[in-house]
Amino acid sequence: MFNLYFWAMALLAVAFPAWMRWLSHLNLKHMRSGCPESLRGLYTPEEQEKALAFQAHGNRFGLVSTAVHVGVELAFLFFGVYGLLEALTLHLPGGLMAQAAVFFAALYFWNELLGLPFGYYHSFVFLQRHGFNRSTKKLFVIDELKSLPLGLLESVAEPVGTAFLLLAMERFFGLGHYFWVALWFFGCLVDLAMGYIWPILIAPIFNKYTPLPEGELRERALALAQKTNVPFKNIYVMDSSKRHSMDNAYFTGVGNRRRCVLYDSLLEKYTTDEILGVLAHEIGHYRQKRLRLLRYAINWALKALQYFLLSLFIQSDGIARALGGAGASFCLGFAAMGLLWYPLEAWLRPLHIFLGRKMEMDADRHSAVCGLGEAQISALKKLYVKNLGNYNRHPLMGKWCVPHPSLEERVEFINDYIAGGKNAAPTE
Repeated sequence: MFNLYFWAMALLAVAFPAWMRWLSHLNLKHMRSGCPESLRGLYTPEEQEKALAFQAHGNRFGLVSTAVHVGVELAFLFFGVYGLLEALTLHLPGGLMAQAAVFFAALYFWNELLGLPFGYYHSFVFLQRHGFNRSTKKLFVIDELKSLPLGLLESVAEPVGTAFLLLAMERFFGLGHYFWVALWFFGCLVDLAMGYIWPILIAPIFNKYTPLPEGELRERALALAQKTNVPFKNIYVMDSSKRHSMDNAYFTGVGNRRRCVLYDSLLEKYTTDEILGVLAHEIGHYRQKRLRLLRYAINWALKALQYFLLSLFIQSDGIARALGGAGASFCLGFAAMGLLWYPLEAWLRPLHIFLGRKMEMDADRHSAVCGLGEAQISALKKLYVKNLGNYNRHPLMGKWCVPHPSLEERVEFINDYIAGGKNAAPTE
């Protein structure tokens, strides 16, 4: 049991979370050094103290949550819980697919139970203490009940589908070892399909999305889209304020299902020009065809490597024994993938962050190209202050964890672009 794979999984279970907590400590320490010179006057002393308290509380909460989850993961490894669960499900009627369904459903429900008190604390202690929570306990329960079947489907569908594909490939083509190629192909298709399905079927389960109402803002927004040659008519307002008072906007979907979503709090607190600056930024994301393709290419390349390793894991006696099993096992190999792959992939996060930062800067440039750079700066400053954002992020934290450049970087970038009088179109 205590073989090389066991110690590799134990080490990875601890290493990256420990690294992230250290980065969070550095980030908070950097924030305590005060606002950068370029942001002087953005926060009042009281607002600065509130932001610092919010970030410090978030760090403590993250530390406790991480320690509990890592501790449980190590306990599962040490006591061979995965192997015990595999033995209990081994002879279920229905074969491998039924075993995979029960095995991963059990793990899902355990993780949900473990995370429930942290979710409650996040809403009714953490956000409540800092003035953000607007949710009710009834809404919290409803959200959890809605999430259960969706989360269960997500947790079970991949292993069960993989088991089906493996059996089919072995029976009809004799290519069991190479089933990962077909799995990779279908996995990429699912990624694309979810881009269509999420905005129209899943997201509305939790929030209400209404088209941007008629009026000056909608007219100017559609005129902005027409000016930039973007057929961008899907602008929606989400009722985010029923859960919290934080402000945000985002771009989602693929193809003709792409849409820009504004939190309803934006319409309450921001001027028309500021909202248009935010929309220009989101339209900039809409135009990023090449960058989006690059992001898909990176994700799909990593997915190919992941599925190749999975094909090795499910045939490995050493992997199974590290999890408390007797010999090579589909369920234990799949579980090991979660324990080994995702921490390994996390160390590649700077690659995703670099691309994300490039996409955000490119979208900010689009705001400036549209003549809304100053409005975008005003909206960004207001967003950071109202959301109690970190006004002095540590550079290492930005490179590892946050795809959005810091407020100081974004303000400087937009101002430099405006001062340079540049009018080139953003990258597509």
